Amino acid sequence: MMNQEELKAILLELDPHLKKYFWNGSGEDYTIWTPHHPSTSMSDNLPEDRLIKVTIDRYTKNEGNDLHLRLIERLEQEYVAMDEPLTVYESDTGYFHHIVECYVVI
Repeated sequence: MMNQEELKAILLELDPHLKKYFWNGSGEDYTIWTPHHPSTSMSDNLPEDRLIKVTIDRYTKNEGNDLHLRLIERLEQEYVAMDEPLTVYESDTGYFHHIVECYVVI
């Protein structure tokens, strides 16, 4: 199973300007990743897997920008567990906001 550092390496490969938690720069397209909600699964009353949920937010004003699709494809190739991706158009900013939530080991 993929860990946070491996996920970060993939994200940086797709977007070298990746930021963690928030974007403080300029430009039309940007990607943010936010690890949160660590959890431990239990088996036979013993901790088994320590997972963390990671939200990946891709913002773009270019409807044809497909970085989020390449990200989803790459995560699927790596067998990373994901929730259903979501895209929201933010009319106040003009951004397409692509949201991918996945789970990796801590």
